[in-house]
Parts: sequence; C-alpha cells; structure tokens
Amino acid sequence: MFDAAGKEAFAQATADHIGERIVILVNGETVSTPVIMEPITNGKSVITGLSYKEAEDLADLNNRSKG
Repeated sequence: MFDAAGKEAFAQATADHIGERIVILVNGETVSTPVIMEPITNGKSVITGLSYKEAEDLADLNNRSKG
C-alpha cells in the first residue's frame, strides 16, 4: 500500500508510461511484467489476463514476501 506521496508518484509514473511494461519484483525476483493500460491513480493495481493458476501463484508469492 502506498502513502499519499507514493500514491501520487505511482499515478504519475503509470500515466507517463502507458503501453509500456512494469516490472513487479518480490524479494528481488521478477514475478510479473504486465503492460500499463491506464494511469493507476488510486494506489491499487489490477493485473488482468492471467490464468487462475498464474494469479494464485502471484498472490502466493506476494503473501510469502510479507511474512
């Protein structure tokens, strides 16, 4: 989750890079490289186009990185 400054910076970065890939890292490892489809202004992102298994694996990696 982003604080106010992070949310604003992420919104600007995503607005500036529509159509480009963003790298999602978990513990320094690339786990996904989705294309930015629109500015993410609310601080919450959604990754579409994944299979159920891919989404489950990504969620599992994310949850393990928090523990």
